[in-house]
Amino acid sequence: MSKPFYSIGMIFKNEIRCLERCLKSLQPLKEAVPCEIVMADTGSTDGSREIAEKYADVLFDFEWVDDFSAARNAVMDRCSGQWYLSIDADEWLMEDISELIQFSKLKKAPRNYCGLMIRNYKTMQLEKGEHYVDFTAIRMAKLSTGMRYTGRIHEKWVESTGEGVFISILGKTWLGHDGYAYISNEVVMQKHDRNMALLKKKLEDDPEDLQTYIECMDSAKSLDENCGDYARQALEVFRKAPERWGHFGGVVYRGIVSVASIHKLPELEAWIASAEEFSTSIFVNIDVSFDAHTHYFGKDNYEKAIHWGELYRKGIADYQADKFDHIELVRGVVERVAPFWERRIMVSLAECYLNCKQYDKALAALQELAEEPLDSEQVRFFTLMTLRLHREAEYDTPKLMTAFWEKLTAELPEDAEESVKLKAKENLDSFTKEAYGVFTPQYRKEEQTKEEFLRYSYTLFLPLEGRDDLGNAAAVLDTKDPQILKEKLCRQDKLGDLPIHVIAHAMAQGVELPLPGKPMQVEEMDNLVNRLAQEAELFIPIALKALEGNFARTLQSLCWAKSLALAALRTNDWTAGKIPEGKMLTLSLDEPVEPEENVTERSMAVAQAFAKVEGKYLPACYAPNLLNRDALFMLPPLHRFGWYCAQAFQALERGDQVSYLRLLREGLTSCENAKDVAEFLLEHIPEVKPKEPAAEMTVLAEQVRAMLSRFAPDDPAVAVLKQSEAYQKVAHLIEGLEPPVAGGLLQ
Repeated sequence: MSKPFYSIGMIFKNEIRCLERCLKSLQPLKEAVPCEIVMADTGSTDGSREIAEKYADVLFDFEWVDDFSAARNAVMDRCSGQWYLSIDADEWLMEDISELIQFSKLKKAPRNYCGLMIRNYKTMQLEKGEHYVDFTAIRMAKLSTGMRYTGRIHEKWVESTGEGVFISILGKTWLGHDGYAYISNEVVMQKHDRNMALLKKKLEDDPEDLQTYIECMDSAKSLDENCGDYARQALEVFRKAPERWGHFGGVVYRGIVSVASIHKLPELEAWIASAEEFSTSIFVNIDVSFDAHTHYFGKDNYEKAIHWGELYRKGIADYQADKFDHIELVRGVVERVAPFWERRIMVSLAECYLNCKQYDKALAALQELAEEPLDSEQVRFFTLMTLRLHREAEYDTPKLMTAFWEKLTAELPEDAEESVKLKAKENLDSFTKEAYGVFTPQYRKEEQTKEEFLRYSYTLFLPLEGRDDLGNAAAVLDTKDPQILKEKLCRQDKLGDLPIHVIAHAMAQGVELPLPGKPMQVEEMDNLVNRLAQEAELFIPIALKALEGNFARTLQSLCWAKSLALAALRTNDWTAGKIPEGKMLTLSLDEPVEPEENVTERSMAVAQAFAKVEGKYLPACYAPNLLNRDALFMLPPLHRFGWYCAQAFQALERGDQVSYLRLLREGLTSCENAKDVAEFLLEHIPEVKPKEPAAEMTVLAEQVRAMLSRFAPDDPAVAVLKQSEAYQKVAHLIEGLEPPVAGGLLQ
């Protein structure tokens, strides 16, 4: 083997999860450039050593002494290459090694130390999860310099002279790191406690070390309530050393603003303002800007939120274009550089633009967001803001929303992962939930009160008519002509797929259901009516209107009427509305009721409609021999009550209040669920005048009386006469009985 150019050094302990991945990632570099791998095992017991033996050129044991520098220096002592490259077991060398190959061919390197880019993933999905932070770490050094690691933790190189180091940046060479993505909260706390103990020792040794304060803030800010003390101490040390402001200003303010933001420190806004002094720092332009934007957005200070949000987006653009000083990343981590955070800022920026009526910028932000891989919460905000922009400004927002809908509903490849399918479903569900909300009367009423109201939000979906239920719903809601409404509804595969308020709108305009040529199963009718009935104040007037016409023209329409009547009975508040003492409710049974004007009149109208429907439905759907008192036990409870209710109201129409009361009392015992209805009807007895019998019926009654007068009461001829059809028709006029019945129901 030729003398190695790179000596790749590593210390490890119990890294069976990731060690082989790391070592395999180094093989392309070993094949391209002479390399050796030197590894120190600090006490593995999980099989990691066996993995290391397959790849290491030098492998030895090192007893852990609670000092990272000591272990790393022991590795360096066994290296023979020209340059030392340090890597950890939970890292891996990413695919692009071209820069390392080119570096090995240089006759003379510009510096003795090099920084590599590190991407620290925060979730197990790694790049798919899009949660990561980036920083630069000094990972390469020329071995001939005699440099050594110093520091128990967060160790760094110091030359043999004791001086710090100057570095070159290999900005295209990346190491991935996922060590913190796989550990539990318990392990996180253990690492935190270990690291903080070592950092505190470093501060004891050098209380003026700004880098240690930065590391303390990074390590403790999410876990330590007293982290504000580190922030204040760091700022105090920083201000005492103006000569270091240019080197540390951005990262110090990134740290203290981050701590202040997490812990709601009173200094937050003052520190944000001071950070602008370091406006060339990538830390200020990304991390400070992110926290500042989030803070001012939360306080509804949209002008300042826009300022910092736009600065953040410029910082991200500079970062992606490599227009920043890489040396800054040696001192800290850029935390908000992942696409997830950028999209989050884009979402809140769009809302800021809307609140400040900067509609051009809002549209541009939404157009950009529409192309991004949003999560379900971001989909929700995108939908809400596009609806709002549509309502407030005259832009072609339907085109934007249509393109977004097409993206959400695009068919996935058959071999797509389950997680991808789940995310797609969650996004579509989030979109649909917000979109369907605009069809409610309450939403439209609130829209009209907005100062900037130009058009209803639901019209955003009109271009989707014929392509999606949302478009069909918008087209129905945008139409008032009953015939056109009927035609649109007939083109809908299932009425139940439309927002229920759209169905209510069509019924309010006079559309009769079920639609011609679109028969429905009983359960479909019940489901649809139950959805309608969820809002009683809207449902009952619509139901009463639908029950005014000839609802018994077909079995379909009769079953629909039954569903409406039963739902109205269940939905109505029978305890609302009291008749003033000493007064009676007057109700003309021949005139339409205005249910909104009086809750008592509305309740009576519901009961009357129920009785009317039951009077038609029961004889149409049940055998005659079931519709009498002795067989009523075989009917469902509400239909038992319906039988009594139908007869009671027909008795009332004849002016027979006595029979009305008797039938209702009997009905009260037939169905416990109708107790409130029966009690209401017994407490609110309409004052009606008995109807005058028809002239021909009066004549017939007189003729029958004359015939009866010819015989003694016990004469058998009287019994025969009373069985005649003529007598049955007028018996109620002669003897005060109820009219004749067939099958138990009044005819």
